[in-house]
Amino acid sequence: MKTLKVLNLYSQISANAKILRAELDTTNLLSDSAGSKMLTHLRDCIDNPAMGMLVRSEQKKSINYPGFYEAHLKQILKDPKVKKANDVFERKLVFYYPRTLAIRNYMLDNKNVVFNYVKKKSDGIMRKLFKFFISI
Repeated sequence: MKTLKVLNLYSQISANAKILRAELDTTNLLSDSAGSKMLTHLRDCIDNPAMGMLVRSEQKKSINYPGFYEAHLKQILKDPKVKKANDVFERKLVFYYPRTLAIRNYMLDNKNVVFNYVKKKSDGIMRKLFKFFISI
């Protein structure tokens, strides 16, 4: 039963992130509702930081207009409410994962962690690096 709750939570967080990505990843002007969509996504990330990081990394894979996406993201982060919520999320990440945040980001960037299927474990030098950084 708990697995079903986690899957539902993940699908809800993913759906909110997809809505936000669709809003930011366009050649059109940014709409007025983009701020509220970003706040919804940030609330999801604040409540569930690990899932939020995972969903963010998955959404970055399917960006069609990277230049427009970055410009819209910079524009939306100028809003004080959004900036404050983003700062809360970043502080929460540093608080919860002080020693492993860099490794988590590396693993997400290199697609070593995926939510909906199992990947082969890392061998060799990468596994030794992970063990070394976790032991610090």
